[in-house]
Amino acid sequence: MESDLTDLIDDNKRGFLSVEAKLNLIELENKRARILKEREETWRLKSRTIWLKVGDENTRYFQNFAKGRKASNTIWKLPIPNGGIAKTFHQLSQLGISHFQQRFKEPPVTNLAKIIQVAGHFPRFVDQEMADEITSPIIRDELEGKLK
Repeated sequence: MESDLTDLIDDNKRGFLSVEAKLNLIELENKRARILKEREETWRLKSRTIWLKVGDENTRYFQNFAKGRKASNTIWKLPIPNGGIAKTFHQLSQLGISHFQQRFKEPPVTNLAKIIQVAGHFPRFVDQEMADEITSPIIRDELEGKLK
């Protein structure tokens, strides 16, 4: 099938494909995709079979595998922001609590003066003439002309 696909593509490098050649190419591509998917599924099932044979029961292998996953997924220590290392369960839990309290606290209330001060740092994209034009009252004839 791969050689048929290669031959079909190589034969038509000179120009456009005929209708029959296009249909043949589509059919071959679909077969190829189906075969590749079946192979992938077969290997996935084989890997699952090995797992079922070796350890999906309550065996020593399964228990050791679960312990290994737990050990690799456990956070044993974290740096504390003010210096030092949190190692005990209590220290780690307090560090997590304080982190998320800081992350999800209410934003501070800002006043209008602060907003204007921050906005002053950004360049203006609209000059005064454009601003006047944008904010001018809408004329009925102008609106009807735009809608037609």
